[in-house]
Amino acid sequence: MLMARPTLLALALTTGGCAYLDKQPTAPTAIDWSGFVLIDPADGSELISMTAGTVDMVDLAGKALATASQPFADSPGWWAFDDLPVGKEVAICVQGPMGGTGDTGAEAMPDTVPTVWRGTVPEGRAYWMYRGLFTMARDAVEDTLAQAATLGEVVPDTLADGQVAHLWGQPWDPETWAGTQIRVTNAYGDDVPTLALATDEESGELTLAGDGPVEFFFAFNLIEGDTTLEVRSAGGEIQTTVYPTRGGDLLSAFYIGVPEDNP
Repeated sequence: MLMARPTLLALALTTGGCAYLDKQPTAPTAIDWSGFVLIDPADGSELISMTAGTVDMVDLAGKALATASQPFADSPGWWAFDDLPVGKEVAICVQGPMGGTGDTGAEAMPDTVPTVWRGTVPEGRAYWMYRGLFTMARDAVEDTLAQAATLGEVVPDTLADGQVAHLWGQPWDPETWAGTQIRVTNAYGDDVPTLALATDEESGELTLAGDGPVEFFFAFNLIEGDTTLEVRSAGGEIQTTVYPTRGGDLLSAFYIGVPEDNP
């Protein structure tokens, strides 16, 4: 989830010292947005700072907008976008170094999947929260997708082939997703097989969520073009998210909230 921090109250120097501006400052049309980018090994071990790779931003038509830099030599896991258009709907692709950097040493990074996040450029200079942008180890992602797919009538293609994408959702509050309907459509408007899963309280194993709380959801074998995620709450409110999609991508619907029902 991408979170903005409030802008600082503007001050101006006067002959009498510091004083508040008499007029509100002009709203910015371009802002900076930055924070730590991480790699989740997805094996229960600690998160790793992503110190190499790429963090790219595109608009919803897939047009390149910006590539993040690493402005601090002593903190290479901190990435920054400069001069972004305020309020624009964007997608951010996080990609670690191709093939990783080996499996030993404190700075080693595993091979990761290109992970696409959706968000809106904030209204002022902002920082995404810690763990707000991350990617995951390729082997762990492929294993998780394959295991989840066994609960449905679908066989996911491997992301490494670069032919299809998959969507992985993990709601912020699973309990609020009871009775929620999840629909995913591809670039042709066709419905894509989607699985909503929960953890069985007795066995601890994943099971179909049915009308109960949803802990994870997946959509498989998505083609290039726009992928549309539609979430309908139990009360009928709809939230729609569009992802520009390429073969080999993992589309992130982590931290997503169920749309709020109008009173």
